Amino acid sequence: MFATLLQNVTAPGEGADILNEPHMKTYQASGVTTAGAGAAVIAVQGQVDPAGAWDTIGEITLTLGTTRTSDSFTSDDRYQRIRGRVVSISATGASVNLVMGA
Repeated sequence: MFATLLQNVTAPGEGADILNEPHMKTYQASGVTTAGAGAAVIAVQGQVDPAGAWDTIGEITLTLGTTRTSDSFTSDDRYQRIRGRVVSISATGASVNLVMGA
């Protein structure tokens, strides 16, 4: 299973949530700027049931530049729904992506 949780996001906020299959998976964030240096914090969040609160499964902090950077983590989460959330992002033309792979 492979899913894009965030694509070319340029401002803080949540992406659309998706149904999750509970098993080991890897979350990878990447980002780039059009000029200069910056930073971004991307959270992976999970929800146990549709009426419940969103829990942070993990966060990825990226140092951004004109060359794409990335980082990842692996989790064996048991959440029913998953989403990406850009907590913060800075720099000229900064954008980030987040993918989930099993």
